[in-house]
Amino acid sequence: MIGSLILFFLDFLLPHEHFSVSEKGVIDAKMFKSGILIAIGISLHNLPEGIAVALGYSYVPEIGVLIAIAIALHNIPEGVAIALPLHTSGASKWTAFRLALVSGLIEPLGALIAAMFLMTFQNIVPFGLAFAAGVMVFITLDELIPVAHERGHEHFTSLGVIIGCICMLALLGATQ
Repeated sequence: MIGSLILFFLDFLLPHEHFSVSEKGVIDAKMFKSGILIAIGISLHNLPEGIAVALGYSYVPEIGVLIAIAIALHNIPEGVAIALPLHTSGASKWTAFRLALVSGLIEPLGALIAAMFLMTFQNIVPFGLAFAAGVMVFITLDELIPVAHERGHEHFTSLGVIIGCICMLALLGATQ
């Protein structure tokens, strides 16, 4: 809840015009804003992922390596999710790539922080993961779904949300 609320207030505090003039050649300010907010959300999401890798590695190195591989694989679509709206908005490919790269580099920073403070702050990891989840929920509801609907993808968007919920419920059921 805290992650969602913080991003909700940031959405009001950050002037929308600021996003439209941040990059020369931006022609779709709303799409640019979506890309920036996705980058912020994924960056916040990447920090606890790095912590999870370090925790897994400190517990059993093989588990840490598996977690790192899984996270690296899902970072590819995350990078695309950042770069695509930015480039679609008219931002340069280089700007879109740089922002996606910086967002991804937050993850090793999380791993480094976890490695330094692993024993002292081990109990805070679930809160970091929950915070990042809240950030992503806000971005999905406030930015991604409305933009997808504006572009004529209402049914695919709804189907994607439904399939995602079913998958999460199945995973939760399988772990209990």
